[in-house]
Amino acid sequence: MRLAIANFTNDLHEDQGAALGDGPEVRRVLIRRSYTGELTGSSVVELQTCITGEAEFGYAGVEIFEGRLGAHEGGFAFAHIGRREGDALDTVGYVVPGSGAGALTWIGGVVVISMAETGHEIRLTYDLPEE
Repeated sequence: MRLAIANFTNDLHEDQGAALGDGPEVRRVLIRRSYTGELTGSSVVELQTCITGEAEFGYAGVEIFEGRLGAHEGGFAFAHIGRREGDALDTVGYVVPGSGAGALTWIGGVVVISMAETGHEIRLTYDLPEE
């Protein structure tokens, strides 16, 4: 297993849902991201969110990444879930089996997204069988 670390920015954040009832807000969100670092490229993310406060929420989503992982060009999907409480962001995700394309066809791995001094950070612990 290898580790790739990258940063991303959210270039588009489009709320596609509405609050349901009087309790927590349940919303569908579309995000477009740009990646720099050991992952370079862009992605589209669709999230289902539950917002309970100004800086508190939970989410589940699927992200489709296209670009480069080191010297390997291609793409893959990863599913991730998480929660934010104040400044703390806890997430976990997995590369979707069979979702790889191009030089990333056989990728597998685990994804963790966090807040760092440089903004959003992603850590991908991955395996490519030909490596």
